[in-house]
Amino acid sequence: MYDVVVVGAGPGGAVAGKRCAERGLRTLVLEKRRLPREKVCSGLVLGRLAGNLIAQEFGPIPEEIVLRHMDGIVLWMPGIGERRVAWPTPITWRKDLDYWMVQAAQATGAEVWDDALLRKITPSEAGSTLSLRRDGAEQDIEARCVIGADGAYSTVRRGMYPDEEFVTSAAYREWYPGSPHLDDGWVYVVFPMGEYRPNVWLCPKDDGFTFEGAGVKPVGGRVRALLRDAGWTETAPQWRDGCVSRAILFEHLEAGRFTPARGNILLVGDAAGFQFPISGEGIGTSLESALLAADAVVAHSGTGAAAEAYLAAIEPLLGTLRECYAEVAAVRAQTGEALLDAIAAAFLHSFEVG
Repeated sequence: MYDVVVVGAGPGGAVAGKRCAERGLRTLVLEKRRLPREKVCSGLVLGRLAGNLIAQEFGPIPEEIVLRHMDGIVLWMPGIGERRVAWPTPITWRKDLDYWMVQAAQATGAEVWDDALLRKITPSEAGSTLSLRRDGAEQDIEARCVIGADGAYSTVRRGMYPDEEFVTSAAYREWYPGSPHLDDGWVYVVFPMGEYRPNVWLCPKDDGFTFEGAGVKPVGGRVRALLRDAGWTETAPQWRDGCVSRAILFEHLEAGRFTPARGNILLVGDAAGFQFPISGEGIGTSLESALLAADAVVAHSGTGAAAEAYLAAIEPLLGTLRECYAEVAAVRAQTGEALLDAIAAAFLHSFEVG
């Protein structure tokens, strides 16, 4: 019997495991893939919330896993213009950033099992039974509390809501060698249709760049043509991947059809739908919600009151997200230069949170 099992070894899972182990709980972190594992993500540590919480809980990000320090974001709407949102931002490969955090959780006493796929979660009055496939074999474990930090396509959430079908969206990523021949030191977010969505992120990584985002495939040709016009010599992508990146949950939460906690099962980060809507940034919201979940578990492990405590604790975070969703509604009402200005203001607001 574990005091708490954390499902998912991203930033939220790592910080929840670290906090619970530091507070003396018998803690297990599960990751379905071998560590360190890839994650489809820009790898940008965007905004004050993510930066402050990483520094607070883990210390400075090691320079050996920082690819470079970016000056900020260029919002590029061809035919309309550009807006720059200056914000010093380290960029990493997420497999390196996440693994550094997981190792910190292990150092505090949390057990970490990789290649441990959660197949089913069965709640009971005493806690939950988690049925796993680990190293190719079936295994059941018991937990007084469970923290679901297992991403947008959360198995924990599906166990809590087996009859619900929540909408998700996918992210797609390609890596090209060389330079896109844009302003060095800036990440470009391209809006090729002159609308808020779809958009494509161009992020320098190693000796090339990634080309990524939701809805990339339908507009990829337009963006590649823009880069050719800017001087890029088009080459074939060296690799590509993708994942489910967002669960569209906030409207369900606001309407009372979804809650990110029941009994002693708590959802954090992407599993709960906690992302800044304008940018898709989820590291900061994952870290904050995971710490609140961990504190609720520490205070109420085995009492059945962890969910109630967590739901009360996340209200300020939900208030911030409500403001950001209201901004998106205002963005969608604009066109042309006014649209670009509204997107830039919403990006900056999301960076300033925390």
